[in-house]
Amino acid sequence: MTRLAFTIAALPQEIRVGVIGIGSIGKGMVYQAGNSSAQAMDCVPSPMFAWTAQRLGQPAWGASTAVVESLADMHTAIRAGRLAVCGTAPLIAQSELVDVLVDCSNSVAGGLQFAGSAIAHHKHVVMMNSRPT
Repeated sequence: MTRLAFTIAALPQEIRVGVIGIGSIGKGMVYQAGNSSAQAMDCVPSPMFAWTAQRLGQPAWGASTAVVESLADMHTAIRAGRLAVCGTAPLIAQSELVDVLVDCSNSVAGGLQFAGSAIAHHKHVVMMNSRPT
């Protein structure tokens, strides 16, 4: 185990992660966060959210998913230990159950909006694919 892995494992609570975008980088983020003992993958917005939930719910991913359409539904799913899959990214930024928002979308303008919304809701932001100009 690396020094960083030990540090993360020693944290008093999980780092709750929300991922925007479920392309190759987003899928990798979901996989990595789901396999870390200190990170909980909470929600993934996707315009094809039923398909996404089906794919992420396959045994290879090890995720129990819930398709959600409201903040209340998202919180219920997260509290039940399920991966919440929603159709819109702003839901993630609004949730007090998410600590970090990771933008894995391929939209520069969208990434800027996601980051602004997350910051307005006191979230940490990691931008993987887009960079505001």
